[in-house]
Amino acid sequence: MQAFKNNPELKAKVLGYATARAEELVDDENGGFRQRQGLFWSQGWCQASYVCAKEGKCQHQFYADDLGLPVAVAYAERSLFLELPMSAARNWWKDFLRAIPVGADLEAARVWNQLALYVLADKQHGLLNYADTPEQIAAIQRVIALYEENSTDAEAWELAADEAILASRSDYNGTRMEAEEARKHAGCEACDAAHYFARCFADQRYANEAINRSGWCVRYKVYADYMSRQSNPRDKVPVDDRGMVNVGQALYASMEWVGISEEGDHAGEDARREHYERVAGVFLRLIKDSNGVSTATRFMRGLVARFTGS
Repeated sequence: MQAFKNNPELKAKVLGYATARAEELVDDENGGFRQRQGLFWSQGWCQASYVCAKEGKCQHQFYADDLGLPVAVAYAERSLFLELPMSAARNWWKDFLRAIPVGADLEAARVWNQLALYVLADKQHGLLNYADTPEQIAAIQRVIALYEENSTDAEAWELAADEAILASRSDYNGTRMEAEEARKHAGCEACDAAHYFARCFADQRYANEAINRSGWCVRYKVYADYMSRQSNPRDKVPVDDRGMVNVGQALYASMEWVGISEEGDHAGEDARREHYERVAGVFLRLIKDSNGVSTATRFMRGLVARFTGS
């Protein structure tokens, strides 16, 4: 598998088209997310891996076959495009395509495996840091071990996915969280993402969900940390000798708490976006470092080695 079919002209053509499409991005209050969902630089994009409206006529390869890229790399690129801040999203397609060396074999270079290991196991930012229970730690470690081994055991990957999804179960009901609740939920979100990383062995399209879900544990953990540092105004409402509180004061304190909680939400969302920017940077670096030696260069090196004995 050679990137751009080892053809520099194909890279130039695709890069030009993608750059032109990126100019269609516009700012809006949602960061252009809805528009991005419908904006593709490549034809043949399929939605999430469990959706197929083409009745078996599509191989679900997106542009991977056309450009000689692993399917997981293609879907990771798509997921990052949707999640990056607008300033980064405008240049993402250009940065991504430029980073890929003509002739590189991104599958042989294990670009997806290395990216998965970074997201899962990085000492500072990996999902393992967000695990909250022994079960969650064990579940994420199992997925990490399979990536480290480059395992081809389909049953082991399926078991790891099942273990991670069990560890991701949460009591969260969509309401505003207290700090401790958010911290626990961050661990659940980390396992949810790990579950999708494990599913990638059977279907590389799950790279889309794996990357997408990987930022949510960051959001809830930052929110939890923020809220734990705040003084809860509801604790300061005085109680009379009958154990009753003034309704007006209690209501005002609750409104103050909601305001503080919203600040925590904003901090968490900022951290989630920063997570995708960080992952995108690692992704590009891994791609740039992949083997970009062209067939012609290999041939010439072979001739040199043959006649020089080196």
